[in-house]
Amino acid sequence: MPDIKDIFESVKPRQHTVKVCMRGDIIDRQKSLERQLRETRKEDEQKNRKPQAPKIARKIEALQKEAEEHTFEFVFQAIGQRKWNDLIAKNPPTPEQKKLAKTNNDRIDFDLEKFPIKAIAASVVEPEMSNEDVDKMYDVLNFAQWTTIWTACIEANVGDSSVPKSALASQTLGRSIKKLEQRQESTPQEASSLGE
Repeated sequence: MPDIKDIFESVKPRQHTVKVCMRGDIIDRQKSLERQLRETRKEDEQKNRKPQAPKIARKIEALQKEAEEHTFEFVFQAIGQRKWNDLIAKNPPTPEQKKLAKTNNDRIDFDLEKFPIKAIAASVVEPEMSNEDVDKMYDVLNFAQWTTIWTACIEANVGDSSVPKSALASQTLGRSIKKLEQRQESTPQEASSLGE
């Protein structure tokens, strides 16, 4: 049985990484082109004309490359239970937030505007950001972008700590083993048929 000191030495903080595209305009243009592409493909088939859809598809691919250039990775790392709880205690919900939560039969533990900003700044390891940086980001990002970042912060700090089982990895390895077994089974037959 391992000693508690060995266990402490093996501790590494939980991390969670997300990618966020900062160019909402590109996403909007791509969705518009996707609609055009669907309509144009139908028209190409119906009118039996020289296909126009590939031209639109190439525009979408170019937009995807542009979006990738403006997609950034955010890496969050758990700050530890004590620091997390201290942040919650230092950022209690406002009276208005408490009242609204009570009206909706909800529970609220922290200021919904201030706490996420401070928690993100405390937890993000790449890129480094101050409270002011995160506050500015809160002002310029849309709901989906902000929620992706905030959710990653929560995942790093309070997410499940059990070792995940990968069904995909198990299936892949299972198929590889099955193929290897099939090859091994067929090899003696092939060898005997060659000797005949």
